[in-house]
Amino acid sequence: MNDQSLSKEDRHAKMKGMHDSVHAKVREVLTDDQKPKFDAMVKDMESNMHGMHDKDHDHNHDKDHK
Repeated sequence: MNDQSLSKEDRHAKMKGMHDSVHAKVREVLTDDQKPKFDAMVKDMESNMHGMHDKDHDHNHDKDHK
């Protein structure tokens, strides 16, 4: 995340790729009953992360206009 040699978009793509890879490996060891629970957990975490990014963006946006 702190690799300044990459653009913001490239860092985002790299992190997404890493997350997708980890999630795929985790799903390989889960039972069929566990997979929907894991998927729901991942979706919830992603939703929470997007909410935090939106708050950070709004907060930084407010600073720029004061």
